[in-house]
Amino acid sequence: MVEIEGGSGGAVTQEDMLVMRDGILRGLHAYGVLAGGPAPATKPALRIDVRERNSHYAPQDGVIEHRIGLGDNVKTGDLLALLHPTHGRDAQPVEIRATGPGVILRQRATAFIRKGELVCNTGTKRESRRGAPSREEHGAGGT
Repeated sequence: MVEIEGGSGGAVTQEDMLVMRDGILRGLHAYGVLAGGPAPATKPALRIDVRERNSHYAPQDGVIEHRIGLGDNVKTGDLLALLHPTHGRDAQPVEIRATGPGVILRQRATAFIRKGELVCNTGTKRESRRGAPSREEHGAGGT
């Protein structure tokens, strides 16, 4: 089975679809499933590990104000978002901070959020390696 994740907040552009399709075809070619594939990628591969610690959830209902952008690099403790509570006249915004270093991979696209829903997630860049990724790198936990 081959699986790919793409889009942000459920929106997928034509460019996103082409990138995902070509990535799948390149992978199938690299493993000998297809005799040919698309031209080599023009950008170097970015290998990211995503673990549970990379996910940041809303501690309560509210409205999200992202303070960083997709693709931004963050350090432990950086402010990722403010959650503005939707109840209580004196409620103060709740800070959502990075639990570790990484790059912003996904952000909630809608403003209103419920307790326990994903605000954003980060990924930790893997060290660069030469050559094609091993089969193990395509397994669970890596993107």
